[in-house]
Amino acid sequence: MGYRIGGKQKELAIGPYPVITLAEARDRRNAFKKLLVDNIDPAAAKQEAKRELAAARSFASWADEWIKQQEEMHDTKTMAGKRRFVGYLKGTFGDRLIPDIKRGDVLYYLRTYETAGTLETRDRVRSTGAQICIYADVYGTDYNPFRPFAKAQLIANESEPRPAMTGDAEVIKLMQTIAAPFERRGSTMSSGTRFASCH
Repeated sequence: MGYRIGGKQKELAIGPYPVITLAEARDRRNAFKKLLVDNIDPAAAKQEAKRELAAARSFASWADEWIKQQEEMHDTKTMAGKRRFVGYLKGTFGDRLIPDIKRGDVLYYLRTYETAGTLETRDRVRSTGAQICIYADVYGTDYNPFRPFAKAQLIANESEPRPAMTGDAEVIKLMQTIAAPFERRGSTMSSGTRFASCH
């Protein structure tokens, strides 16, 4: 459909034939012409309707679409973890629309992982939820109830540092410690008989 608005000539695709019948095409054309009477761009209205339809999808629907996209970028082992975290999220938030998921709801949910002592899982679940919301942000509102929380709100997940070996002496000591049990197996017994190690 060709039309003119704001001094500019534009065209609008109504739909493919025969998926859209001629009768349906005429009805849509007439609806678009009514928008023009009110100085509303039919193309802009059509895009807005698409965004509203997308925004009306449940969290579970967005999560399923996001996980499909991830399959193209990650190996089987990584995807197993991602699917597990998505499953946890869908179990609690799956039927809800993203705008209806509040920060307080997410905070309460994440604290259940703290109670169970699974801070690593908590952090991965939160991160997964945040990525799904970013993917689903069709309006560009930046609303994301899973974005990182302040340290005062969640227990910090701090791993204990493991000091690295810094010199040859430490490497030698480590190797001696590893070999010690095997050396004892081949040592002289109290009877005075020496037994060879069996492998």
